[in-house]
Amino acid sequence: MKEIYRSDDPFKISMVKALLEDRGLFCAVFDEHTGGLYNGLANISPRLMVSDDDVEQALEIIEGAENQGADS
Repeated sequence: MKEIYRSDDPFKISMVKALLEDRGLFCAVFDEHTGGLYNGLANISPRLMVSDDDVEQALEIIEGAENQGADS
C-alpha cells in the first residue's frame, strides 16, 4: 500500500476516503490515533493509503475533486 493523502484534519481524511470508496477503490487510514498517543511530541498525521495498483487512479480522483472545488 502507498500513501496518497495526509492531513491533520479528520474531516478531510474522511471526505477523501468516502470519495475514493464511492469510485470503487479500497483505502485505509493509517496513524489515525497515533499522534494523540505522543501528546504532540511527534508530528504524525493520519495517512490515507491505497493499493499500489490504485495509486494513479486515486490521485487523479483527488486532483479532479480539488480542481472542481477550485472552480466553484
